[in-house]
Amino acid sequence: MKKHLYTCFLASLCLYGSTSTAQVADSPGADFLHRSMPHVSTDTGDTHRGGEIRSDNLPEVFDLVDHSAAKGQEGESPSARMGEQAYFTIRAEVNSASETSAVLHWEIRELELDTRYDYSWLQQDTLQLNAGNFFSGTQGKQVSESRISMSESIGRFHLWDGQHVLLENIWIQAGDSLAVLWDQSTGKLLLSGPDADKIRLQVHLQELDRTAKANLNPAMILSDVGRILDSPEKQEEYNRISEQYRTGWNRKMLWLDSEEERIKRASQLLQLSSPESSILSELSRHQEDLDPDLYAWLHAYWTGKLRKEAMEFIAIARPESMDWAELLLRFGMQSEDISAVQDWKVVPAEWTESVYLENKLLERVSPVSFFYLSATLPESLRDQVDALYLIREYRNTSEADSLISAVLDRMQNPWVEGYLQKIYESNIAGREVLNYPLMASDGSEVYPISWKGKLVMLDFWLSGCGSCLKFAKNNFLPLMQAYEAHPEILFVTISGDSEVERWQKSLESGLYTAETSLNLFSGGISHPFLKQYQIQAFPAQLLLDKEGKILRTGDFPSTLEGWSQLIESYLASPKPVSTSHLITP
Repeated sequence: MKKHLYTCFLASLCLYGSTSTAQVADSPGADFLHRSMPHVSTDTGDTHRGGEIRSDNLPEVFDLVDHSAAKGQEGESPSARMGEQAYFTIRAEVNSASETSAVLHWEIRELELDTRYDYSWLQQDTLQLNAGNFFSGTQGKQVSESRISMSESIGRFHLWDGQHVLLENIWIQAGDSLAVLWDQSTGKLLLSGPDADKIRLQVHLQELDRTAKANLNPAMILSDVGRILDSPEKQEEYNRISEQYRTGWNRKMLWLDSEEERIKRASQLLQLSSPESSILSELSRHQEDLDPDLYAWLHAYWTGKLRKEAMEFIAIARPESMDWAELLLRFGMQSEDISAVQDWKVVPAEWTESVYLENKLLERVSPVSFFYLSATLPESLRDQVDALYLIREYRNTSEADSLISAVLDRMQNPWVEGYLQKIYESNIAGREVLNYPLMASDGSEVYPISWKGKLVMLDFWLSGCGSCLKFAKNNFLPLMQAYEAHPEILFVTISGDSEVERWQKSLESGLYTAETSLNLFSGGISHPFLKQYQIQAFPAQLLLDKEGKILRTGDFPSTLEGWSQLIESYLASPKPVSTSHLITP
């Protein structure tokens, strides 16, 4: 149905769309380096709901549990809730590189909606490692067995030792059992136990993914290659590298300075998500070896992940013409992929995000709205895609509160509704601001409740952020200078830096803040204040009224004049201010 809808609106594009090529401004922010290697962080924040952990006080010789009868009710989807409590059992055996005990951290995420803003049900803890013994053959090693409860039949598992990632983005099923043998001295990890084969397959698929991306040359999106090859020496060096280039052996930088080149690159990335790709072909080859539910989940996960990465590149390429709409149609999500998951109450977050990005891009290059496109999805999937859109876009959406409320009214998926309700309640105008302390430059704690009595403009920024510098130069600093004598307004900056020294160095530069602003340090995006208001991208702003309540969380002006008008509209008794500084630099 979706493809039919796309075909219909493509005809309308001929009437409404422009055939001119996309333009990229000649500015430092217009050049993007595309490496196709997504960064996966092991930063798990401070949320802790530790599962049921059993330290290794059991006999060293034991049989790992048989998972065959704990896969959930027959005929249910991979995300069907278990009828009774089920567990993931993990056995660890560690050969430490020193006398210092190893510390293995684990994490399981279920009911994921948005990995960027951490909308998931999270469990995390450390494995309780104890000394092995002679009779079990583990003398001189550290061992542990843990049973971790799972509320859903499938979850995302991570395991790491300090900065060394052992297992990452591995999908486990309730009832699974896995033994890991980790040798810190050699850096080797061995897997055994009843469910080791399914884990090894996933590790193998990850290796195929890395190999496929390594075979793609890095690419830079820019408006004029002459800005890079601006000397005979550079041109000669690039020509030499191009002559020596051999596919699969070495690499060269690609210059994407035309829409044709960008569409060609996007096509290559989209082809990586086709059924004929190395990853999906290899997964299909092992279909008979996997539990049907796990195979379906892995297929949806990898399809979504690969498509998401392609859509992220297309977004960076700033598509404008109808050619991009035709590309998205040609490589659109297949109807069989949608049918395969239409009865699931939850799909992999990567699948949801790929559809969200695809619809958002189609909205950009066509006259069809995002919500009109998502309405073609089955109800449960539509709920997840719409909720993700609101999580990501509500700050830039006019009348966001009423839009979220309307989506909540028709929401059919309870767990998605819970996440969206959290956003609605924490960001709705008139809600008390979270009174959680932040650190001032003198090391003291500052509570937001102390700001009552003034209109408060908060600017969230990050050291090294080019957009933050631009906002400070063009809007924040001129506004502060213009209103410096006004007694009823307070300018507050909150840094998202994780290192105090870096924050202090940025304060000294005077590029992001001023001495007259209240400059605060959060310690990173895991700070409760930043998490409460979904501050993960910078810069971001927030307005509070004189009662310490939310006035506005998004849809802010883009110009200095617009900001000045907005502030004046909220000041109860506007007083004369200097206007000489209200000229856009």
